[in-house]
Amino acid sequence: MTKDNPKITNEQRRKALYFKKWGLNEKNSTGDLRSDMRVWVDQADKEKADQEKNKFIPKVDVNSITESRLRYERLMRGDND
Repeated sequence: MTKDNPKITNEQRRKALYFKKWGLNEKNSTGDLRSDMRVWVDQADKEKADQEKNKFIPKVDVNSITESRLRYERLMRGDND
C-alpha cells in the first residue's frame, strides 16, 4: 500500500504501469497479471517470428562476384587471361 493511495496494492500499480507502457486495456486481461504477461509476451514473440519469416532475403551469387573481382584485379595488374 502506498502513502498516496492506500487502497492500491503493489500488484495493481504494476499492472496499471504495464497496461500504460504496452498500450493494453482491461478487456484483454484475465485478472492474473502473471498469466497475462506470459500470454502477451508469447503473442509478441509470435508476431516478431511471423515478421522475420516474411522478410525478403535477396539471393547473392558469391561465386560470380568473386570471379568478377579477381578478373578486375588481373586487368588492373596488367595480366592477360
